[in-house]
Amino acid sequence: MINFTQTDPLEDWPDRNTITWQNALALNLTQTSPNYTTALFWDKYLGSNATIEGAISMYNLDALIMPTSQSPGIAAIAGYPVVTVPLGYYPSNTTVTYNSRNTLVEGGPHFPFGLSFIGILGI
Repeated sequence: MINFTQTDPLEDWPDRNTITWQNALALNLTQTSPNYTTALFWDKYLGSNATIEGAISMYNLDALIMPTSQSPGIAAIAGYPVVTVPLGYYPSNTTVTYNSRNTLVEGGPHFPFGLSFIGILGI
C-alpha cells in the first residue's frame, strides 16, 4: 500500500503522506507479539472507556451527542453504533472550504450538517 500510494499519481503523494504506515511497520509487530496485544488493549480503552463509555458511565448518560463530522472515527475505534440526524444545510453565502490537499470540499453553500448520537449497546 505504501508503494502504491507513493507511485500512483492519483494518490497525491507526498501530500498524502505514508509516514503513519511506515512508523507502524517499523514496530515490526505481529498478531502474536505481546506489544501488539497491549496496543490493541489501549486502542480499545482509549476509544471506549476513556472517551465514549467513560463519559456515558461517569455522567449517567444514555448517549453522547456530537457534530456528525466528528462522530464516525471516535465511534468506529470502539465499535459503537452511531445514528445521525440531519439538521439542515449551510446558508447559500457560506464560503467554500477545502481539505489540506485542496482536493475535497469540506464545507460550503448548501453543505449538509447534522448531529450524531453515539450509544453503547446493552447498557
